[in-house]
Amino acid sequence: MKVCVDPGHGMSNATAGVFDPGAVHNASGTREADVVLALGMQLKTILEARGIEVFMTRVNNTSPTPVGKRAGRAEAAGCDMLVSIHLNSFNSPSAKGVEALYRDDPDEALATKMRDALKT
Repeated sequence: MKVCVDPGHGMSNATAGVFDPGAVHNASGTREADVVLALGMQLKTILEARGIEVFMTRVNNTSPTPVGKRAGRAEAAGCDMLVSIHLNSFNSPSAKGVEALYRDDPDEALATKMRDALKT
């Protein structure tokens, strides 16, 4: 099995040569792109420790990684699965929780496991 880990946002995500920070925390300036990159690198380490081969769509904030080419790069790399990591933001204290989106019914089991692991 080979898994593509896609830390969302980053350089040239939506516009060539422009850094896309994703959601930015107003008070601290913390950028989603930085947090999901750190999470993605941790996930890579965990998966590799379990003998799973990993392809990263990005490993830094400087290499261009257009959103429209990420799935194609994963497919070209021979990945069986793509996990894209994002953090949502909403200006309401009532907004909280974990969201796991999946493409097809066979992907639901993994999405559910990942969501449940993050809730604990």
